[in-house]
Order: sequence, then C-alpha cells, then structure tokens
Amino acid sequence: MSAPRLDHLSHDHAERPRCLVCAQGRSGQIDLGRVEKLLCDGNKISVVARKFGLGDDSLRRHWNGISPKRRDFLRAGPLVRAALATKAEEEQVMTLDHLRIVRSSLYRALAQALDLRDHSAVAALGGQLTRNIALSAQIIGEWAPRPSAVQNNFS
Repeated sequence: MSAPRLDHLSHDHAERPRCLVCAQGRSGQIDLGRVEKLLCDGNKISVVARKFGLGDDSLRRHWNGISPKRRDFLRAGPLVRAALATKAEEEQVMTLDHLRIVRSSLYRALAQALDLRDHSAVAALGGQLTRNIALSAQIIGEWAPRPSAVQNNFS
C-alpha cells in the first residue's frame, strides 16, 4: 500500500469510530481508489456515494479525513509523478553543470591570485571553492551537512 494511502488510514484506529468507507475498501466491497479518484476529479459526493452504495455522510467524513498529500497523489497520477521526477533529475543535472562552470572559473581566478600573491583574494576564493564543492557534493549525496554551531555550556 502506498505511503499517501497509509497516511489516511492512520485516522481509522481504535480511539475513534471506524471509517466505514475505509472498512469497506479494505474488505473489497468497494474500489476505494476509484471512489477517491472520482471525488478528486470533482464529482459530487452524493453521486459517487449513490454509485457505490455508500452513505453521503460517511463518504463526506472519509473525504474530509484524507490528507492533502493523498489528494495530491490522486490528482497527479503515476504518469505525472514520473514526469515530475524526470524533471527534478534534469534540474539537478543542470544545477551541477552550473556549479562546475562556476568552480572552473573560481579555480582560474585562484591561480591568478596566487600568481599575483594576493593573499586576501586567495582566502576569499578558497572559501568560495569550498562552498561550491560542498554544495555539489550535497546534491549528489556524497556529503551530509554538519551542524554549523557548537555550543559549550560550562557550569
């Protein structure tokens, strides 16, 4: 079962009355995914309830209990999600390309600063190179950021 679906089912536990729609979906009496998709597509609750033999109030309570994450999951569908994942990967590659271009320029500037013996420029460019490399490594998953502040409490 998918994560967005499990998120919704977390509201159906012993402390609260059972969600009748969820119970019928688990037992196989109705196609719960289809019911939710029809509601997500803008169909009226009364029409969908009649079609699947559900009570209007039960279906309304069920629909109101669905998380925004689950609704987004229903709206997007598997093909759109795959396209979004591909787009995100392309953006990541473009970001890495940009960081490589900037890094090569920083290396050229660092070499010039070293030739001119400009120590303040060398320090500044070294810091920028370190940030560029760290960001690139974080994007590809080779480097996890560390906490930047350390607090010492002396009693």
